[in-house]
Amino acid sequence: MPYPVNEESMMLQIAVCMKQVPALNEGKMDEGMGTLIRKDIPPVINVYDLTALEAALRLKEEQGGTVTVFSMGPESAKSLLLEAFAMGTDRSVLLTGPEFAGADAVATAYTLAQAITARGPFDLILCGRQTSDGDTAQVGGAMARFLDIPSIYWVSRIHAATPDGCTVTALTAKGHTLCRVDFPCLLTVERELAVPRIPGLRAKIAAKKKQPEILT
Repeated sequence: MPYPVNEESMMLQIAVCMKQVPALNEGKMDEGMGTLIRKDIPPVINVYDLTALEAALRLKEEQGGTVTVFSMGPESAKSLLLEAFAMGTDRSVLLTGPEFAGADAVATAYTLAQAITARGPFDLILCGRQTSDGDTAQVGGAMARFLDIPSIYWVSRIHAATPDGCTVTALTAKGHTLCRVDFPCLLTVERELAVPRIPGLRAKIAAKKKQPEILT
């Protein structure tokens, strides 16, 4: 079933997918297993996802509209959503529960796509190119397939957005290429696209009064 088109609002409805990941610079490797020892590593927001959120907030400021953040993870991911509220997010949705633990890229993409469909429609869905822990760069593309919408990967610049689509620069096999895509669509973004803002103390205090929607 095709993803629904937003026909009720002339302002952009933007969804951003974000993930809480271990602070890798503070982690140690299990030499025998060759894997990261996650115990006692503090969580942080995936840096590519922060770039995606900053891009969404700039579009909202330029075009008008709303930004909704979706995250799938443990209860501790609420801190991620409070940070997103402080940066300027309008709504946030946390998918949490034991049934989501250990989900692979495809299961994560399917679950996020279902939540986005339920809380949409959205014109634009933004994801970071990859996460620093899994590094698969597969979730965004899989989400687009589940949503049955066009997608562009490795976006380094969003030039313009109109009510029916946007123009971006993306890294392709031919190098950096100017691309046009109609809404609804999904973009995965590079870190060079934008420098995430740092919310002030007043914004952080105001964010603590907001609550994310919890889906289990």
